[in-house]
Amino acid sequence: MESKENKSNKKQSKYMALGMCFGMLAGSVIMSILAMFGQFVWGGLAVGIGLMIGSIAGLIISKMK
Repeated sequence: MESKENKSNKKQSKYMALGMCFGMLAGSVIMSILAMFGQFVWGGLAVGIGLMIGSIAGLIISKMK
């Protein structure tokens, strides 16, 4: 019988945090472009959407061993 620690170690690692970082970066770039035109509300939305897409993309990609 396997312990809980061994089961958790067998789970595949994901790139969720890295994906969120890149999503935030992309959203910030879009926000800075939109801020030049005075569209701050849409810029904030772009950052949130970037975080969401980045986290989903990071969950899809598994780390290679």
